[in-house]
Formats: sequence, structure tokens, C-alpha cells
Amino acid sequence: MPSRLRPERSARSRRLRRGLVTVALAIVAVPWSAFAASVAFRAELKGANMVPPTATPASGYVQATYDSQSRKLTWTGTVAGLSSKITRIAFHGPASPAASAGAVQRIRSLSGGSTTLSDAEAADLIGGYWNITVHTRSHPAGEIRGQVVRGE
Repeated sequence: MPSRLRPERSARSRRLRRGLVTVALAIVAVPWSAFAASVAFRAELKGANMVPPTATPASGYVQATYDSQSRKLTWTGTVAGLSSKITRIAFHGPASPAASAGAVQRIRSLSGGSTTLSDAEAADLIGGYWNITVHTRSHPAGEIRGQVVRGE
């Protein structure tokens, strides 16, 4: 009788192996884009965030999203109460909130835009080492600034 059970076990084993192979092939066939992460960021822009701080009633807010697959950073934002005309807006880094750093990506418009980041830039952004600075005629070094942090 034991010999009769073996063909059944062999048939079950073959079905199990086929099932496992099918699952493995399905996993391999999934496009890598399905594993891409979209990370939300925000920045509150204030004169008190400048290094050194500036005395200004101006403020602003930026929301951004980074797509790790395309390495694209997209943003929208607003500012209000600036003392004079905007001369430049840029992402600066790498720097902690208490330190200054040079511009790494210029922003044409705070109301919306996008740029593609290098691997090093993406690492600094995700690590929290980027800020957005709005430069004006009255404050050429920057009137308001906000550290870019994760969250909406």
C-alpha cells in the first residue's frame, strides 16, 4: 500500500512546485516602478529661520513630493508680506537648520515646478539637509527660509 501513496505525493509535489514557480515568476515580472516611493515634504518659510534671523513679517509655505523612481522633486508654494521684489529662490544645502549653505537647485517659481535630483542631492533632501530660501532686493542674502522636512 505505501507504493500507492507515493504517486499521489509526487503529483502533489509537482503541483506545489509549479505553484511556487508561478509565484516566483509573477514576483520577478512585477515592474520595479511598483516599488518606487513617493515621499512628501514641507517647509515653513519665516525670517526667524534665516541664519542670522531677519526681522520681517513675511511668511510662506511649500509642499513638495519626491519620486524615488524618476528622482523628480515637484513643489508648490506661496509667500506673503515680503519687503521687496523677489530676486531669487533656491533650495540650499546641505545644511542643518542652524547653518548656512550654498544653492543646490534654483527655483524659477515657488507657485509650482519640478527638477530632477542627483543621487547625492536626493540623499541630502531625504536626510533633512535642504532648505528653501527666498531672496529679495531688501534682503539679498535671504528674507525668509524654511528647512525642508518630511510630512505634508
